[in-house]
Amino acid sequence: MKRYLLVCFLIFGLWVLPAAPAGQQREISLEILDQDIRKALGDFQVPGMAIAIVRDGQTILLKGYGVRNIEGREPVDEYSVFGLGSASKTFAAGLAAVLVHEGRLRWEDKVADFLPEFKLYDPWLTKETRMNDLLSHRVGVADLALLFLGTTRSREDVVARTGFLPAMQGFRTGWAYNNILFITAGQMMARIAEMSWDEALREKIFSPLGMTSSGSLFREIASRSNRVSPHWYENGHPRPIPWSDMDTLGPAGSVYSNAADLAKWMKLHLGRGTLDGRTLWNPEIQKTMFSPHSLLPDISFGWPASFSAYALGWFVTDYRGRAIVWHSGNCDGMSAVIGLRPDDRLGIAILQNTFPTRFESDLMLRVMDMFAGLPQKEWRALGEAAPMSLALKTYSPGEKEKSLDPSFTQNLEGRYISDLYGTVDVRREGERLILRFGDYPAAVLHLQEGGIFFADFGHEARGMFGLILGGQTYAQIEFTAGRDGLITELSVKGFGSFKRTSGE
Repeated sequence: MKRYLLVCFLIFGLWVLPAAPAGQQREISLEILDQDIRKALGDFQVPGMAIAIVRDGQTILLKGYGVRNIEGREPVDEYSVFGLGSASKTFAAGLAAVLVHEGRLRWEDKVADFLPEFKLYDPWLTKETRMNDLLSHRVGVADLALLFLGTTRSREDVVARTGFLPAMQGFRTGWAYNNILFITAGQMMARIAEMSWDEALREKIFSPLGMTSSGSLFREIASRSNRVSPHWYENGHPRPIPWSDMDTLGPAGSVYSNAADLAKWMKLHLGRGTLDGRTLWNPEIQKTMFSPHSLLPDISFGWPASFSAYALGWFVTDYRGRAIVWHSGNCDGMSAVIGLRPDDRLGIAILQNTFPTRFESDLMLRVMDMFAGLPQKEWRALGEAAPMSLALKTYSPGEKEKSLDPSFTQNLEGRYISDLYGTVDVRREGERLILRFGDYPAAVLHLQEGGIFFADFGHEARGMFGLILGGQTYAQIEFTAGRDGLITELSVKGFGSFKRTSGE
């Protein structure tokens, strides 16, 4: 009970506590911060980053550091475009807030009333799930990352498969992070707005705020000349990789932006829905968006906290006695964090063209320490300056590799189908046996001693798709035969079983 009261007091304090005393809101030394950032870029081997700091409606710092690509010289500046990953969820909640302000949506509206195709494993749960449940990760079903990573399937197709999401815990009894349900929330908003989620986001948020470099569609990235190259650490060093198509993720992770645009996004929230005289939502809606909807009692974010919760598209916690609202994000080769301290009207956004490090989150907290007037010796440490190695394990034939005799593979060839992941064809193409998915990258099949097969996705398994496969670019597969010796089923590790269709 005491813990609950503390949560309520601290969150309520976001709106009613007076600003901290002047002595605790000191001007920070931008020179010291600049030195810290430059040193950290070298320590952590981060090619480039951008930062925006706003306070009291003013932009305190807007700057880029380093280079867009480790192999080039183009500098990062405040207009350089980065992917936001899961920090996109703040925009999902923001668009919902606009629709609530327009009177077209209520936070408590039932999903099935707008999306009849939405189905969960239980009819009652399907009927009772509401928009604020989707935006606070409290429905209690598991996330299936292969439904949205590495796939060309549409968001509509993902929503049509929500009935396959297994239960993790009771409805509204806890927190279960779920990207698929954020995609569902976006489709619900699109139905209400009578346009795609991406069009609504541009019309109702980006355009009114003048966020001219921001968007959410992969095809737009090529037109952004001032964009960074994503990087992954391999053997302790950053290596550039291509941008990945994140369109399927949409409201869960496809937004891209820059420091200049995010400064406006933070000012809007710190202004309780109003920026430069233009109101997108009212203070009451802002209060609801920042209020805890799911408590996170057993989750640590790397610093001591009295409480942790998830609001609507934002994490809410405390840091050194002050309530903060924030969200981080990771996508293929990029990381981001947006952090707000509403009682001080302070906002910090940090973008970097590597993944993953704790650098950006630790730097956010360090800036908060500086603004809190803490002595330098008490500032947040920037973590261990040791980049992670994310070289995905690749397939190696080795001595156990067996040749594929056409007479042997003929029984394997055919079409297989999964209700969850669609169709997959196994066909011989020249000297190779190919596993070709309908919505995922193709793979080359290799046979090893003992009848073990591996599907090698090669370079197509880079990034997060490879992580979902277990940190490697290949997956073990198994063919199952019936009593007559004919193959009836194909099992792909990570995807599950595919039944052979009749006539194949």
